[in-house]
Amino acid sequence: MDTEHAWAAGFWDGEGNICFHGEYSLVMQVSQKHNPVCINRFYEAVERRGRLSQRERKQSTVPGIVYVWACTRRQHILHVMGLLYPYLSQPKIDQFEEHALARGWNIT
Repeated sequence: MDTEHAWAAGFWDGEGNICFHGEYSLVMQVSQKHNPVCINRFYEAVERRGRLSQRERKQSTVPGIVYVWACTRRQHILHVMGLLYPYLSQPKIDQFEEHALARGWNIT
C-alpha cells in the first residue's frame, strides 16, 4: 500500500469535492483553514498536479486564511483519480464517475 496516496485519498474523501466548472469541465478541490500543512502534503502526494492558492475570508462566520488545492485540467484530474482511486470510499468514487460521465469523459 502506498501510504501517501492512501492518506491523500482519505483527506480528499473527507474534505474535498468534485463539481462542475463552467459548461464543459470539472474542478476537483480541497481546502483547509488557518494552516497549509495538510494542503501542501496533499499537493505532494498527488505529484504536484493542480495548483495551490490561498484567500482571505473576511465575510465568513470564522474569518481567516483558507488554503486551497484545485485541479481543473482533465488529464491532471484523471491522473490524480488514478492515484487515489484504490483508497477512496464508494460514495466518492460514485461522485467522480457521475460528474465525469455527465461531461462525456471516457473513464474506463
